[in-house]
Order: sequence, then C-alpha cells, then structure tokens
Amino acid sequence: MATDTSPDRRAGELGIDPLLTAAETAEILRVSLRSVRRWIADGAIPVVRLGRKVLIRRSDLRGTIRSGI
Repeated sequence: MATDTSPDRRAGELGIDPLLTAAETAEILRVSLRSVRRWIADGAIPVVRLGRKVLIRRSDLRGTIRSGI
C-alpha cells in the first residue's frame, strides 16, 4: 500500500494550514484563474503574501465557500 506524502497531508500532520496558489484554488473550485484573481482583488478570498507570491490558506478557502463567494 502506498503512503500519502502529499504536501497537504504532511502539513496537516504538523498542524500547519496548507497554502494554495491561485491556480490550485481555481482547479479546486473548477473556475477560471481569472475568477480567482478577481475574487482576491475584491477581497472576497483572504490571502497570505510572501514576497511576490499570493497564497490562500485552505481553511480561508473553506470559510469563503461556506459564506458563499
């Protein structure tokens, strides 16, 4: 049996909230990257900025989905 070594699983084991790129978020939500970027610009999806990178906490994405984008 294969062991799941995905970044999400490892982060979860360490108690760290996984961070997603805008592209990963678009894939999860099955929307365009442009839509995700627009929601970020509008403040609908909270982000974490690391230098030039814009990342989304998985828990923030869940909360945004629950509240209805």
